[in-house]
Amino acid sequence: MAYLALYRRWRPQTFAEVVGQDIIAKTLAQAVVEGRIAHAYLFSGPRGTGKTSMAKILAKALNCVHGPTAEPCNTCDVCRSVTDGSAFDVMELDAASNRGIDETRALLETVTMMPTQSRKKVYIIDEAHMLTKESFNALLKTLEEPPEHVIFILATTEPEQIPVTIVSRCQRYEFRRIDTETIARYLLTIAEKSGIRLTAAAAQVIAVRAEGGLRDALSLLDQCAGGGDTEIDTDSVYAMLGVPRREAVLQMGEAIAARDAAGALAELYRLFQEGKEARPILQEVLQWVRDVLLCQSRPDWPELAEYGAGKPRLLELAKQVPTGRLTVMADVLGRGIQEARAGMATRIQAELVVIRLCRAGGDAPNRELEARVTALENRVRDGGNARPVTPVLAATVAPPATSPVGTQQTPPAPNPSPAPTPLSRPDDTGGASFPDEEYGGVVTEDELAHARGLSPQRPAPAASTRPTPTAAPAPAPAAPAASTTPVSPRRKRSAAAPASPAADDAFFVPAAEYEALWKRVIDTLKAQKYIAESSCYGSMTLLLLEGGRAVVSTAHPFLIDTANKEAYRAKVGRIIQSLTGHQVVVQAVKADSSAAQEALRRAAELPATAPVEAAPTGSDGYRKITAADVPAQDRSHPVMDAILKHSAEYDIYIKEES
Repeated sequence: MAYLALYRRWRPQTFAEVVGQDIIAKTLAQAVVEGRIAHAYLFSGPRGTGKTSMAKILAKALNCVHGPTAEPCNTCDVCRSVTDGSAFDVMELDAASNRGIDETRALLETVTMMPTQSRKKVYIIDEAHMLTKESFNALLKTLEEPPEHVIFILATTEPEQIPVTIVSRCQRYEFRRIDTETIARYLLTIAEKSGIRLTAAAAQVIAVRAEGGLRDALSLLDQCAGGGDTEIDTDSVYAMLGVPRREAVLQMGEAIAARDAAGALAELYRLFQEGKEARPILQEVLQWVRDVLLCQSRPDWPELAEYGAGKPRLLELAKQVPTGRLTVMADVLGRGIQEARAGMATRIQAELVVIRLCRAGGDAPNRELEARVTALENRVRDGGNARPVTPVLAATVAPPATSPVGTQQTPPAPNPSPAPTPLSRPDDTGGASFPDEEYGGVVTEDELAHARGLSPQRPAPAASTRPTPTAAPAPAPAAPAASTTPVSPRRKRSAAAPASPAADDAFFVPAAEYEALWKRVIDTLKAQKYIAESSCYGSMTLLLLEGGRAVVSTAHPFLIDTANKEAYRAKVGRIIQSLTGHQVVVQAVKADSSAAQEALRRAAELPATAPVEAAPTGSDGYRKITAADVPAQDRSHPVMDAILKHSAEYDIYIKEES
C-alpha cells in the first residue's frame, strides 16, 4: 500500500478525536442526537484546524447505518466510503477549481435527486470563498430552501469574502487556532504510535512553528522523520526549516543588545557559511525582538519554551534592553525584510540592517540622554516664564495724528529702519531678539516663532507696552531696558487686551458673511497648529452668529461630542472674538436636528448688514480697531502687511490724540 502522510493517516474519524475544537464537536454531536440538523453550515477558520475533517465526521454521523449517531462506527460501507472519498451521496467539491457558474448549475441539477444509499446528500464545498459572484447568486435560493434530503457544508479560510446573504442562511462555526501545548502533546502521542523518536523540546518547536495549525505540525513532523535521524531533536527541526538555531539567534541578539557590531556581524557570517539565507535570518531576529518584548510583559508565555535552556538569557535581555529601543529595532527589521525581499544584494542589506540594529535607539548612553533631558527641563522651569516681551515691529508707518483711522490720507515718508540688532542666543533668563527681514523689523525669538505658526508658550505683554502710532517717530512705551527701538502700531496678544466685554445680545453677523468668516476661523486653527480642532470643525458649517452664541452643524454625529468639548469651544471662541470683538459660546448640533433648523431660521431673519459700532476707547487713550479699519494706502507697507497677515491672532490698538 502506498505511504500515507501523517496528517492523512491520523485524520480524526469521530467527534471525540477532533483536537482543539471541543465546543464545536460537542455542539454538532448533540445536534445529531437531538435531530436538530440545519440545512446549511459554514465552517470558517485558519488552515489546518479541522474544518473539512469535521464536515466528513458530520456526514458519517448522519448516514451511518447505526445512526443518526454522535459516534459513527467507521466500519460500515457508508462510513468507509465517506472516509476514503468514494461515497456517491457525499460530494466534496473544491471551489478553487470549480468556481464558475456552469459548475454551480451542474451541482444544483443533482440536488433534486434522492440519495442512493444514504439518508442525506451532503455537499461539502471547500474554499467556498473562491466561488464567483454569479455562482453565489445561483446557489442562494437553493441554499435557503434545499430539499429535505440535502445538507450543504461550506468551509473557508476567508469568511469575509463570502456574501452576507450566504452567511445569513448558514449556521456558522468559527474554528480557532490550536494552542501550542495541545499541539505539542498530540505530536508526542502520534510520534509514539508511529514509531518516531521525538524529543519534547523538538515537539515544542514544531508546535510553535505550526502557528496553530495541526495539519502543518503533522506535515513538519513527517518531513523531519524522513530525514533519516534516529531521533528528532531541535537541531533537526531547525535544519529542516532552514532557519537559524535559537542558540545562534540568542548570540546575535546579545551582541546587538550590547551594541557590538563586530560580534553581531561575525555571527551573521557564520550563518551565511551554514547556507542560511538573509531574509530568514532577519525574520528570526525579528522573532527574537518580539520574544524579548513578550518577556517584558509575560515571561510565562508558552511559545517562549522554544528557547529551552536559553530562556534565562532571554529574560536577562528583557531586563537590560529598553522597550523603546526594541520597538525601534522592530521597525528597522521590518524595513530590512522588505528590502531583502525586493532587492538583489540581500547579503549586503542584511549586514547593513545588523549595523543599524546595533545603533538603534541612539549612540549616546542612557545616562547622558537623561542628563540632557534634565537640563532642558530645568531650563524651561527656571527661565521659561521670565522672558521679557520686546517690541515686535519697528515703527515705519503711521497715519497723521489728526486723522482718525479710515480717513484717506497720504502717508508720510517712512522713517529709516533702525540698525539691525546683532544676533544673540537665548539664555536662561531672557528672550533673544534679532533682525528679521520678513517682518520688517526687530522681533523676539518667541514672537517670530509664533508668527510662523510655531505657537511658543510665553506670558502676555503688560498693559503698559501698548503702541502709539503717530505721524512722527515717538519714544516707545515702557518696555524692557534692553530695547530702545521706536515703535508704531504693534501686535498685541488677546491676553493683553482690556478685559473682554460681556456678551452683547444686539451683536450679530449677517448670514452672507458666515462662509468667509468660518473659513478664517479654520485657517487660523491650522496656522496655530491645532490640527485636531481644525479637522473636527473643518467639516462643519456656521449656521448662526448672534449675541453670545455661534451655532455650527455637522452631518457626522460622532463629531458633535468632540466639538462641544470645553477646550475645543474655548479655542474657537477666542478666534471668533479676535475677528469680531465679541465673546461667543460655540455650540455644535446635528445638521438635521431641530436646533439646526431653528438656527437657520433665525439667521434668515437677521438684517443683511451688521450695525455700525463705535469702537470703545480705553481710559488710557487706546482704541481697538479691526483690520478693515486700516486705510488702503497703508496696507501695502511691509510692516503693516505683516501685521494684517496675523490680525486673527492679535488685537490692534491705536492711540487717540486729543
